[in-house]
Amino acid sequence: MSKANVRIHGLNNSPETADVCRILRTMFNTWRGPLTHEAGIHRFTRNSPHHGGRRCTTFVGVTRRRHKHIPKDIMVRSYILDPYTLAKDHIAGVETEDLAAVLAGDLSLFYPATQSEKESD
Repeated sequence: MSKANVRIHGLNNSPETADVCRILRTMFNTWRGPLTHEAGIHRFTRNSPHHGGRRCTTFVGVTRRRHKHIPKDIMVRSYILDPYTLAKDHIAGVETEDLAAVLAGDLSLFYPATQSEKESD
């Protein structure tokens, strides 16, 4: 899936939805590799400044631009921003505490072929 073909949809109406969609767009645009398994649900959990610091979960759907259907049965990745940091890829079965690198666009941990190409350079 190329970056031009990615659509990001907020699935719940929370004040965080626009922020989370912006974070995903930035992450996808920064990543230099393919976006082959990003279609599905991405879950962000954090303490919300909009809800008095309560823990809030925002669900975002990612699809190919030409598809209207969001594959809701596929949980791609969970991102936990508070009280600790964790990114867990449910497809690759990999998790990392280096959430800052993931959100900055380093998805190599979740795409093993890309990671092994980097290591061989």
